[in-house]
Amino acid sequence: MSFQNHQPNFQDQINPNWKEEQTRHLQTLTIASQNPTNPSFLSQTIEKVVAHYEKYHTYKTRMARQDNALVFLSPPWNTPFEDSLVWIGGWRPNTAFRVICTLSGQAQYPYLTTDQLRSLCELERIIAKDEMAITDEMAQQNQLGVTSMKMVELSHEMSKPGRGSLFDDDEKIDLVLRPNEEGFRKILEKADELRLRTIKGIVRVMTPIQAVHFLIAATELQLKVHGLGKAEEESQINATTAAN
Repeated sequence: MSFQNHQPNFQDQINPNWKEEQTRHLQTLTIASQNPTNPSFLSQTIEKVVAHYEKYHTYKTRMARQDNALVFLSPPWNTPFEDSLVWIGGWRPNTAFRVICTLSGQAQYPYLTTDQLRSLCELERIIAKDEMAITDEMAQQNQLGVTSMKMVELSHEMSKPGRGSLFDDDEKIDLVLRPNEEGFRKILEKADELRLRTIKGIVRVMTPIQAVHFLIAATELQLKVHGLGKAEEESQINATTAAN
C-alpha cells in the first residue's frame, strides 16, 4: 500500500451501486407494505433487505483488510453533510431506535405490544452500551495516532535540512501508520457488526409487517440524507460558479 498514491478503487463498486440497490429495495418494501396479508412475501422481502446490509458490511470488511481501512472512516464519496452525521464509517446504531419512536407516533403504524416495547427497550440498552464502548475505543485509538512517538520521531527526522516533505518517503510513512491502521480497521469492523446486529435485533422483535415499515423508514432516512447532501453540494458549486 502506498499512503501517498492510494486511490479507493472500490468507490464505484460501493457507490452509487449501494444507493441504487437501496432504492430498488425501497420499492420492493413499499409493495410489500401494501400486501400485509401475505406473510411469506413480507418475510422474503425482509430477508433480502437484511441480507443486503450484511453483504455491504461484509464487503467493507474485506476491502478494508485488503486496502485502506482509514478510507472507510470518512468515505470520499460522502457529501460534507453526510460526513457530519457519520459515526465510525456509517450510521449510528442508536438512530434505528429513534426511527422506531417516530414510527410509533404515526397512527398507520402497526401497534407494538407491551412485550415488544420491553424487548426493544432492552435491546436499545445493550446497543447503547456497546456503542459507547466502541466510541471510547475510537477516542483512544485517535489519541494513540496523534501521540505516536514513532510518528513524532519520524517527523523530526524527515524535517531535517536536505530532507523532502514528510510524505515523500512512502515506505517509512506506511511503516509507521500500518499499526494504527490495523487498530482503526478492528474498530470499524466492530462498528459495522453493531450496526448489523441492531437491524437484525429490531427485525427479530417485530412482526413482518412492522419490520417492513421500519426498514422503509430506515432506508428512506439514509437516502434522504444522501439526497440532501448532494443538493447542498450542488448549491455550493452553483453559488461559487455564479460568484466567479
